[in-house]
Amino acid sequence: MPSGTSEPHYKGKSLSGWISETGQETSRERTQAIVSLARFGSKAKAAVPALKRLLNDRSYLVQEMAATAIVEIERSDESVAIALAELLKRKNSAVRAAAAKALGRMGANAEVAFSALGESLVDVDDSVREAAIEALAGIGPSVVPNLIELLSDSDEDIQRGSIAVLGMLGAKAKASASHLRQLLTDKSVSESAEWALRKIRQGRSARWSCEDRDALRRLVCRERIGPLEE
Repeated sequence: MPSGTSEPHYKGKSLSGWISETGQETSRERTQAIVSLARFGSKAKAAVPALKRLLNDRSYLVQEMAATAIVEIERSDESVAIALAELLKRKNSAVRAAAAKALGRMGANAEVAFSALGESLVDVDDSVREAAIEALAGIGPSVVPNLIELLSDSDEDIQRGSIAVLGMLGAKAKASASHLRQLLTDKSVSESAEWALRKIRQGRSARWSCEDRDALRRLVCRERIGPLEE
């Protein structure tokens, strides 16, 4: 730290002290260090290299916690987004979901992870797919051209996820309207395309969740919920 600058402390331990704790033997100790480093927020940028290493920890819980914490400290570093994108390939669904949610916190700075997030639209886990959709929408209108390309993908889950993102973007996805209208005759995705077009016409961004009883829950989420209520 610059000369004359007091190092921040948490629970009586300095920032550098907590960084050192990330190398402890037990996962419990490493997790405690991660939680403590997150408390420093942007003041803990010196901890980013250590947290990146923990994204590859032998413990899935530590990986999950590191993914959550690192974006509390650094959301503008492209290398962080790249490291989080790698987690989307892990076997553990909680780790994949944490990575997607973390990328969602990065907003437009997560654009470098577009391909990985796009692949997560076909994840077997609802929470991962939902978080990937949120993250893609959070990147903003710059993803619209790529999403338009995905509308013609042969995988219906890719199509539905892309439609969900476009609907969430609302008026910002106006350029996709003509492409969405072409899907209105496709029974497999027509309902979600209609939803997205409605959100675009309404001119405001939308939010959705696998907890909602609407077309997107039925079409994007794989949980069977029966017919929609009028």
